[in-house]
Amino acid sequence: MMPLSIYFLAPSLDLACFLAKLYICCCIKYVVVLRSYSLCLFVFLLQPVEKLKKMDLSYSEHLIQIPNLCGAINLESINLQGCISLVQIPSCFKNLDKLELLDLSDCENLKDGMENLPLNIRELKLCRTAIEVLPSSVRFLLGLLDLDMSGCNKLKDGIENLPSNLKELRLCGTAIQVVPSSIGCLMGLSHLDLYNCEKLESLPKSIWTLKSLEWLDLSNCPNLIELEDCTSSSLRYLKISGCTGLRSIIALPPSLTCLDANNCTSLEEISSWWTPTVQDYDPQVQHQNNKSEGEIYNFEQCLKLGHDTCINVIEDGARRRILSALDVYLYLYLFLSLRKI
Repeated sequence: MMPLSIYFLAPSLDLACFLAKLYICCCIKYVVVLRSYSLCLFVFLLQPVEKLKKMDLSYSEHLIQIPNLCGAINLESINLQGCISLVQIPSCFKNLDKLELLDLSDCENLKDGMENLPLNIRELKLCRTAIEVLPSSVRFLLGLLDLDMSGCNKLKDGIENLPSNLKELRLCGTAIQVVPSSIGCLMGLSHLDLYNCEKLESLPKSIWTLKSLEWLDLSNCPNLIELEDCTSSSLRYLKISGCTGLRSIIALPPSLTCLDANNCTSLEEISSWWTPTVQDYDPQVQHQNNKSEGEIYNFEQCLKLGHDTCINVIEDGARRRILSALDVYLYLYLFLSLRKI
């Protein structure tokens, strides 16, 4: 006699045999969590389950087809990481209105079906998949806040189709050559990771207008030659280590508290310095800087960068730190005094 309600199906079960019997014997619409780490099915059959909230079929290497989940109206999380036989996102996913997290990391043969993503999804992990282009349908995923496409080494087009409400974006190790100017429309973006984008050649000016952007990782982008004037940005953390082709930085933003330029062997100059005005003084930004543990500047192996330039970066950071603790009316007065020392 099978129970009428099942909350959890554990990975220790012989799921292939168990579900075959379960499918015939009873309705499993009350299952809430389904997990299996050793599923050995070519086609996984499952009746629609109304109460199902989480489905974890990660590392089911022979899983090539997802069941029809149209009846799983309460599904919030799907983990298909490591399902290397999957080649596309199934069409039934577009009807999962409550789905917030979809993990397809390490589905190394997955490259199609992006148009089947539900509009309300909040977190999408596509790391190390075979996706080559972001289709225009992605821009309509207005609920998407976190997109991780790290290691998608075939991805090179469609970056202009990113949805406007993104807060975190990881494109490490992709084949993109240019970041489109449309990235300036991602007004809530706070974290951008372009680590190890070996073909990346330039960044648009619009990236420095993003007031929410605090973290930018450009490490190991050897074809990046120059960083344009970024004084208008709100960056706090800038990582450019291993950018062996980088020759100059036009200017650093006043909000910066961490600069990692380790092994920038071609870096020769940081050509101009931020000169503050009353209009530049943002109490909220300065308050955040005050709470940081300290400023970090790493110029190790920057063999072409002059010693005086390194010292100027550190001194300029110290001045900003002192000024941030002062009343705005004394702000410019003290700055001008320090510049004469």
